[in-house]
Amino acid sequence: MAELKFVEVASEEQIATVSKMAYELWTAHYKPPMCSVEQTVYMLDTFQSRAAIAQQIAHYGYRYFLVYAPPAAEPVGYLATCPMEDAPHALCLSKLYLASSARGKGYGRAMCAFVDRIARQAGCTSVQLFCNRQNPSVAAYKKLGFHIVREQDTPLGSGYFGEGYIFERAIA
Repeated sequence: MAELKFVEVASEEQIATVSKMAYELWTAHYKPPMCSVEQTVYMLDTFQSRAAIAQQIAHYGYRYFLVYAPPAAEPVGYLATCPMEDAPHALCLSKLYLASSARGKGYGRAMCAFVDRIARQAGCTSVQLFCNRQNPSVAAYKKLGFHIVREQDTPLGSGYFGEGYIFERAIA
């Protein structure tokens, strides 16, 4: 398994790093027909701005982690988890993003193993996530042992919807 370093985001500088990475990674990944450019910008401004990330951490139980592949000085990705009120047995994997240069190296699997450890520490028995139905990552999540629980269209605000799947994976 890939050796990664996970650094929990706590400082304003770290939050700024996550937000910057989100803007770079999301604009490269979320393109039509998956999402319009306008929807991607809206989602970034609403959910991945510095202020939004700080609020998620301070008020909603989110934990963000920058992911480093030593000896790299710059992060290769980030992830975020949060509690699930409607499914207390599960931990929500809210974000899992890797730079394109870091894909195909086992990092996604290592990141999921790290999330499993967080879930176990929280007393959870599974991990759930939401993924857009047109996202190429659907295949990757299936390969990582996640299965589709249901389809779900989630209102995001300003007339936008997240049209996707809820995935779940039992933790070992």
